[in-house]
Amino acid sequence: MLYTISQFPLFGFLLIIYNIISGTLFYSNPNDYYIDKTIISLTFPDNVIFSFTYIELWIITGLVILFIETIKHFQQMNKSIFEHIFAMFVFILFIIEFIFVPFATNTAFFIILLFSGVQMISGFVSTIIAARRDFSISETNDPKIKNENY
Repeated sequence: MLYTISQFPLFGFLLIIYNIISGTLFYSNPNDYYIDKTIISLTFPDNVIFSFTYIELWIITGLVILFIETIKHFQQMNKSIFEHIFAMFVFILFIIEFIFVPFATNTAFFIILLFSGVQMISGFVSTIIAARRDFSISETNDPKIKNENY
């Protein structure tokens, strides 16, 4: 069970959480949507106002998940094809939602969509690197190591 959950890309969980939070809040009151609201606002000594909105929070969350997924890819080089299929499926779901779902047509969701695409491509690249390394290790000119049955 735990292995199956670790195979599923974290962006899939982010997509589910985004749909639950944004969908509930959007359809409860579409005229007062939360994504553009300010979480915190600070005024600096030079009267410049720094405001942190939910858009930035979603982008930072996506960036943290991208970092975790990248580390996960390069630590687990023996990934199965199902992990790549899951990542591709999540990326396609992001694209479909961005096009067809009203509360997903914002910059935060688009940037998270791009992060999901980068995560999917990095998974393929890490698998190709691991396969290339395994292939180069298996080739040798040493007669002691070379097996005549191949």
